[in-house]
Amino acid sequence: KDFETKPGKSLALYQAPGIAARRLLLVGAGSGDARAVRQALAAIAPAFRTAGAKRAVVCFAGGVTAPAVSAVVQGVAQARYVYTLTKPKAEASELTRVVIGVPEPKAVAQAFETSQAVVHGLTLRSSSSFDNRGVYTVYCAQGRLLIEYCDIATDSLSAVAVNGASTVPTIRGCNIHDSTQAGIFFYGGAQGIVENCEIAGDGLAGIQIKSGANPTVRQCKIRQSKGSGIFVNEGGAGIIESCDISQNALAGISIATAGNPTVRGCTIAKNRRYGVRAYEAGRGTVKDCAFSGNQPEDWFIGEDCEVT
Repeated sequence: KDFETKPGKSLALYQAPGIAARRLLLVGAGSGDARAVRQALAAIAPAFRTAGAKRAVVCFAGGVTAPAVSAVVQGVAQARYVYTLTKPKAEASELTRVVIGVPEPKAVAQAFETSQAVVHGLTLRSSSSFDNRGVYTVYCAQGRLLIEYCDIATDSLSAVAVNGASTVPTIRGCNIHDSTQAGIFFYGGAQGIVENCEIAGDGLAGIQIKSGANPTVRQCKIRQSKGSGIFVNEGGAGIIESCDISQNALAGISIATAGNPTVRGCTIAKNRRYGVRAYEAGRGTVKDCAFSGNQPEDWFIGEDCEVT
C-alpha cells in the first residue's frame, strides 16, 4: 500500500500519464473537513516554496464543503509565505497562481461569491517578468476584499483589477502608482468603493471603469497619469465624488463609448487635455465641480455626446 489517506500523508508522482504538471502530489485529507485539509496543506508546505514553482492546482478527489475550500486558500497563503524583511538571503516563493478544483462547483460557489478578506498595510508589487502575458498586482474576481493602507504598484498591466458583478471590494487609504495601464481597473460589472487613496503616475489612467462596472470613488487624489485621471468607457458608470483630479497628461476625466459616470463635488485642475472630455457617444452628469487651469479649456463635449 503506497498511499494513506490519513491527514498529512503524501505520495509524489513524477511525469504521471495524462498530467501536464511535472510533479503530482497525492495528499491525504482524512474526512476532508477544514481541520484535516489544513493539516494536509501544512504537511506539503515546502512544495509551494520550491524554486521554479510558479503555478499550482489543488484538486479535491471527493465531496467538498465551503469551509474546506476556505482552508485551502488559507493553507496555501501560509505555505508560500517566506519572511524576507531582515533575511536578505531568504528566497521568496515564486508561486503566482493557484487554481482550486472541486467536483461540484455549485456546492461551494456561494462561498466564493460571499467570501471576505482583509489586506492591511502591505507593500505589493508585481512585474512583467513573472508572466509574459502580463499580471495584475491585486486581482479581485469574487467576494468582498478590504484593501487598506497598502502601497501597490506594477510594471505590468494594472496595480488593482476588479472583475465581476459579485465582486465588491473596498480600497481605502492606499498609495497606488506607476502601473503600465490603469492604477485601478474596474470591469465586467464590478462594483466597489475606492476612498481616501492617492493614485499617481499610471499609464492609461489613474482609474478605468469599463463594461458595466459601477464603483464609487470618493475623496481620492488622482494625479500625474500619463493618460487621463479617470477613464470611463464601454458602458462603465460609477460615482466620482469629492476627488482631486489634477495634472494628468490627457483629460482629468475622459468619457467614451457609452460611458456614463456621475461626477460631483470634485476639483478638476491643471490637466493638459481638458478638464472633462466626452467623445464617441460618451454620457454623464457633472455637477458642483471646481475647474481651473485645464488646457486648452475645461470642457470638450463631442457632438454625439450628452453630458449635463
